[in-house]
Amino acid sequence: MADEVRPHPQNAYGPFYVTDGCCTACGVPASSAPELFAWDSDSHCFVKRQPSTQTEVDQMLNAVHGAELDCIRYRGLDPDIAARFAELGVPELCDLAARTDIHPVVRSQVTFVFGGHPAPGPGDLARALREHLLALDVSQSRATPVTLNHGRASFSYAWFEEQFHPIAIIQCPKPATWLLKHEGNRGLSGLLQEWLTGLGAAQLQWFADADQNRSGSWRATPW
Repeated sequence: MADEVRPHPQNAYGPFYVTDGCCTACGVPASSAPELFAWDSDSHCFVKRQPSTQTEVDQMLNAVHGAELDCIRYRGLDPDIAARFAELGVPELCDLAARTDIHPVVRSQVTFVFGGHPAPGPGDLARALREHLLALDVSQSRATPVTLNHGRASFSYAWFEEQFHPIAIIQCPKPATWLLKHEGNRGLSGLLQEWLTGLGAAQLQWFADADQNRSGSWRATPW
């Protein structure tokens, strides 16, 4: 292994690790996966415990996606985890099993189940999502009004200049099942994932645009 990717000495034994000397104390790993990361006396993060469940693997991949620098690496051989690094556009962060046959993927559509009492309509969910996004600590956050059209509620959201991203919530034929889609980036998918989790939505299935009708192509998270 090259000197520049030497693991931090306090990393827990296992496949995921933080590169020694790479951390900028951005705080993203600890906030994304607080049970998996810790800080040393110099405020350098390291993997304090390896993920032991699928949820914790998802949290680790979320930290990989959100971290300020490419400090979190993988030295294992699991082909699915290597594929997920490739889908995030960082196959080079895998030491042993890098996948060069997979292109980056942005999952911008998610189906989910949510009932509630009383049962919400698409406008109710869209307005709740719009209020949630505007309440985030983002200085330039703004959104257009919600519009309704035959079981579909839409608005656009921006957090930088005039770069508005359309968002739509569509009521599916199956009871209490919804489709949430946007025309943004992986970061916006992450914001929507956080909202859905806080909402108590279940059976989340994230797709890229071209994959919605392909069996087995979804993931439980955008990353």
